[in-house]
Amino acid sequence: MKKIRNNRRHSGSSRLSVVCGLVFVAGAAFWCTFCAPSQPPASALARALEHIDAANYDAAERMLAAAAKDDTIAHWVTLTKALVHEKAAKTGQAVNLYQKIAPDSAAYPDAQLALLRLGGVPSTPGETASAFGEAASKLEVLIRQAKRHDLAAELAYLKASAAEAQGDFSFASTLYRQIRQDHTGAAPAILARKACDRMRDANIPAAKQSSVADQIAEAQLLLKEKDLAAALSAIQQAKSQVSEETPAYFQAMLVEEKILRAAERRLEADHVLALVSAGGAIGTGDQALHAIIKAAWNVNDYPRALELIESFARRFPASELFDSVLYMKARILEEQELTADAKAVYQQLSEQARVAADRIRAERHLGWLYLRKSDYFHAARSFSRAAGLAAELLAQNRGALSAGGSTAAFASMRDALEEKHHASFWRAYSLAQTKEQNSAGPQKGARSAGELSAELMQEQPYGYYALLAQHKGLLAPQSDGALPQGTSMARPEECLAQIAEPLSASLENLHAAGLDDHTGHEIEWHFAQSAQEQLSYVRRMLTRAQLYERFSRIRKGIALSNELLQPAQWTPAAVEELESCRPYILAISYPRPYAALFEKSAAEHRLPPALLYAVARTESYFDAQARSHKNALGLMQLLPETAEAEGLKPGDDLMVPEINIHLGAKHLARLIAAKGSIEHALAAYNAGSAAAERWKTRFPGISTEMWTELIGYPETKNYVKKVLQAQYIYESQLAGQNSKQLSSTQ
Repeated sequence: MKKIRNNRRHSGSSRLSVVCGLVFVAGAAFWCTFCAPSQPPASALARALEHIDAANYDAAERMLAAAAKDDTIAHWVTLTKALVHEKAAKTGQAVNLYQKIAPDSAAYPDAQLALLRLGGVPSTPGETASAFGEAASKLEVLIRQAKRHDLAAELAYLKASAAEAQGDFSFASTLYRQIRQDHTGAAPAILARKACDRMRDANIPAAKQSSVADQIAEAQLLLKEKDLAAALSAIQQAKSQVSEETPAYFQAMLVEEKILRAAERRLEADHVLALVSAGGAIGTGDQALHAIIKAAWNVNDYPRALELIESFARRFPASELFDSVLYMKARILEEQELTADAKAVYQQLSEQARVAADRIRAERHLGWLYLRKSDYFHAARSFSRAAGLAAELLAQNRGALSAGGSTAAFASMRDALEEKHHASFWRAYSLAQTKEQNSAGPQKGARSAGELSAELMQEQPYGYYALLAQHKGLLAPQSDGALPQGTSMARPEECLAQIAEPLSASLENLHAAGLDDHTGHEIEWHFAQSAQEQLSYVRRMLTRAQLYERFSRIRKGIALSNELLQPAQWTPAAVEELESCRPYILAISYPRPYAALFEKSAAEHRLPPALLYAVARTESYFDAQARSHKNALGLMQLLPETAEAEGLKPGDDLMVPEINIHLGAKHLARLIAAKGSIEHALAAYNAGSAAAERWKTRFPGISTEMWTELIGYPETKNYVKKVLQAQYIYESQLAGQNSKQLSSTQ
């Protein structure tokens, strides 16, 4: 009996311990919630948003009570309170709060969209439908002005839902598909997909893919949405609706090949491509055969590639891809050291190519062939012709733009300018190697290498070719290593607009709490709504870039400032302002965040700090949380398997800047040691060692700057150039900084 009583006593004391423990935990929780030192209001707002995502609305309201202490973010707090009520199905309270958000607030577009959403879509034509349409149109303009692309998809979905409810199924179906196309992966796009399925299941004619073209378009949408099983089913259904050996059947097969390749069913994809190339006509067969030729060339299977090229020439001489195939033939002949044959094909392209860009490309390669043989006279002449063709194309596109041309004309103009600078540099390079400068060009009075390089520096002083010209000694270097800053330097207030203290405080607080979306909305709203007419476009752009870099996403600031360094879009009236503001543009476009970490890793791995900055800028725009579609991570965009090979420890996070920079620098140093040059190492960093080694084998014994021009993947070629361009600029920044430090110590 005594033993039993002791056990009962022990059991009772255990229960008492548990109860006391629960009371302690509850008390601690109460103290943490109500009595702990308060966190910054913006941080409380961030926590509230996290609680909303977790459907913990009571906790969200407690956080919002703390957030309400800061007047600079009051509109965001009110918006979030309204969202809590909306999520908790307290519609009346939500509407009241949304209506309180003032029209001069950055949260106003969100509130207006919420009111439109809560008001419901009208189901019949009439006054209500008319009011809904008018409100939606006004909001659409506001969203566009404020650059709130995050709201555009939901507004489009509401418009589509209203059209469906009113029986305008054709318009609704078109809008739903457009949402899926433009906003793939966003919540409204997922809802739009369900709406398309619902309308189709209800046998609504406008929602059905009535034609094979519609079915193919649906399969392409599903492929973009990465629903590969549904995409494959849709394309097979499209194929079943048409006879074999017809253009529509082959068009469907081309889409099927893309789906199979996305599903990593490569053998099946190759088989489909072969069937299309064998049976298809122009529009399908030529596309398939072109892809097969390119694949054979990429793996250095020259005999097969040349055989397929001859087949293409016999079957598809009128194809728009014919010039591209001829170009591949010339490249293959060049890589096989069949120089005379390659020259003949390039010459044919130069004279007969349908598109000016292909004629320029042919002259460019002719110039390189001459350069490789040290025939500088003919090299300079070919590059001179290429520069002339590029200048003509540039003038045509400028004319198209001045007449209200499309964005395609603008893109073509930028490409033409790049070609012009490319040809000018290589012409100057050729002239610098020969004493026959006065007779090297086709026209009288040919200019010297220095004059051509000076023109490059004047037109695009921070472009790759101007910087390369200085690096190669074609221009006299600056005494302190710094780049030229223009004829006169403006004061900061002449380039950057003043920002009112309340906005600056709001941005500072939101950014400190990690609410970078909110800071971006504040920045765009300020420039959309404030009276900024007195600001030039350059000043507005530069101020926006600076604010993004300081308070929101650094990559956005860099992207905006980059636009100011592109001369193709500027009128002569803006050039002077651009020149005087260039120091500020460069400082924003080429920042040096995480400086201590980059300097430490550069020293540890014996790399130039400028190179590490340049790689990180090109890879991620210094976004520590960047993730590519191939799962490359962090500042240096490392694949997890690459990081593991370089010593990533279990549990380490590649998104941590210190870890990412260290492993990226280690990997880059290893590649430089293995490949023998920065250019070869950068190509391997971007495209992999196998591809870089393949290109290196193709063109032995040439300079690294020429080898860069002959890289087989356009993406990798541009990547290497961008990194080198950024490296030159960072070297200039660091040299200027060191020069100033030396002067101050002396």
